Formats: sequence, structure tokens, C-alpha cells
Amino acid sequence: MEIKLCNDNLSDIWDKSVLSSEYGTIFHKWNFLRIAEKYSGSSLLGLMIYQGTELKAIYPVFLKNRSAFNIAMSPVSRSFMYYLGPLFVDYENLKQRKKETRFINVQQIVDELLFSELGCRYARIRLVPGYYDSRPLSWSGYDVKPLYTTRIDLKRDIDDIWNDFDKRIKGTIKKADSNGIQVNLGDLEDMRYIFQSLSERLKDQNLRPSGNWEFIYEIYNEYNNKNLNVFIAKENKKRIGGIISLYFKGIFFLWIGTLKNPGCSISPNELLVWESLKWAKEHGLKYFENMDSGSDPRLRFFKSKFNPEPVIWHSAEKYSPKYLKYLGQVYNKTN
Repeated sequence: MEIKLCNDNLSDIWDKSVLSSEYGTIFHKWNFLRIAEKYSGSSLLGLMIYQGTELKAIYPVFLKNRSAFNIAMSPVSRSFMYYLGPLFVDYENLKQRKKETRFINVQQIVDELLFSELGCRYARIRLVPGYYDSRPLSWSGYDVKPLYTTRIDLKRDIDDIWNDFDKRIKGTIKKADSNGIQVNLGDLEDMRYIFQSLSERLKDQNLRPSGNWEFIYEIYNEYNNKNLNVFIAKENKKRIGGIISLYFKGIFFLWIGTLKNPGCSISPNELLVWESLKWAKEHGLKYFENMDSGSDPRLRFFKSKFNPEPVIWHSAEKYSPKYLKYLGQVYNKTN
């Protein structure tokens, strides 16, 4: 196997692999990666792994220098991406032995590049949902832990989806609707309101926002009405909440939002989820994902009321040399 680096001239080949992969996400799209690179202070390596003339995998990796060490991440921190990692060409048609071999061989050549040639001391790889077998990363010396997002199956009848909701959340949705709260598709200024509200809420909790406005703005310009929608909730014509959503290859991603405005009479968040879910269903999407890592138990009280299915994904870390893990000299986690 050999690695070739993707560039803008090869982006069509890259994006074709994203579209053909069963687990390709919008976060793997070349333009999305380039925008993330621009605003994250990192360098993007679009690794294209070939065996002879056949492309076997694509592997986006971001390089950063932190405390005089090079670190590799997929995805990069503070880019509103939960997961990324490799995509394997024609993976689902392989028998299990070949799946394992493909993953191991790809990871081996990528690690050789990152740790031996580029001198990285730390790598963090977060696999997309669907690649449930994380053993090749463990076999490659990574510490792997399971994380969980949540999805609702939209292939069912909408009444069945509604009936699966917790009765309290159905009551909250009905009350918000009867109180005159309206949810509609929004625009750029509505998205700015959502981002600013989120940033202020995080600052109140002494937390840093997971990205910057310029990044979100450019993502909007690239994907609005193609793979991105803004849903805004208003009470008496005043904004009181909203979400920024992405949709790609049959999956609706609740990406950013659902923070309650303290000035409203009732939380609009349940209604926002319901109205955006209905939009996704009406537009033929198959799954509604309320993106998550499952690491904050407080969030389950809201998300579980919609009776979603937990969907596993994996985060893997590797230090070189291993003692750096215990000294904590490489990477202070912020995600």
C-alpha cells in the first residue's frame, strides 16, 4: 500500500469515495475539511491509500503543533465535529477477514507516516458510527473507548414515532404549540443568533465555544439549502431558540443548538426537535441523529424522552512514546 495526498485538484475523487462509502458523512466532504482546516489552526492531510492503482481508503487527518509536539487528530478539535476517521472503499462487500486486514494495513501505513515520518507524539481517531469493529485500532496500539450518539428511525410511520415519545415531552410540545411558539426555517441572521446564544451560555459556564463564527458562516455559505438548514423558534415574533442542522446521505444531523432562552415562557426545544424531525421525514431522510458522545449524563434527560436508539462509535488515542500518556505532556483534551 502507498499513500497519496489529496489536494483541490483531486477533490472529485475524494468526494466520490465519500458518496460511495456506506458510512461517508458530510464532515468527510473535501470542502468541509478545507473549511475546518482554515479556522482550526491546523494542517489538513487528505490521505488516499492505494494498493496498486486501486483506492482502498481515504483518511482525513489534521496536524497541530502543541507544546512543541506534533499531534494528529481526526477530527480536529473545536470544529463542531464529533467523529471523522477513515472511510474504506467497498468495505461492506468484504468478508470479515478481509475487513480486518484492510483496516490493519491502512492503520499501519498511516501510523508509520504520523509517528515515524512526521514525528507525532499523539493521535486521536474518532470513527464514524457504522464501523463497529474497533479492534484493528486496539491491535495497532490505540486505547479505544466507546461513545454513543442517538438516532431515531424515520422509516416508520410518523404516528408511530410520535407515540414512542415520553408522554411528558408530548405534553411540552403541545403546550409550546398552543402558546403560539412557531418553528420555521431560518436564515443567516437566525443562525448568528443561535451561535451567539450558544457562545454566551458556554461562557456563563466558564466553557469555551467549540468553534468560531467565521467557520460556521463559511459552512452556511457552502451548504445552505443543499445540506444545511436553520430552524428558528419564535414567540411573539421574538427569537427564543433554534438549531442548525445538516443532512447528508439519508441522515439528518441535529448539529448545533437547542439552548433555551431564559426570557421565554416555555422551552421551545422539544418543539424544535419535533418540527425538524417532521421536516426530515417529509424530505425522505431515513434517520434523525441528535449528535452526541454520550459523555455528559445530564443530556440524557432531554434526549431519552424522544426514545431514540443509542448508536455506538469509538474514540481511539495513541501516544508515542507511551509514557507521555501518564505525564500528560502532549494533549490537554478539550472535546
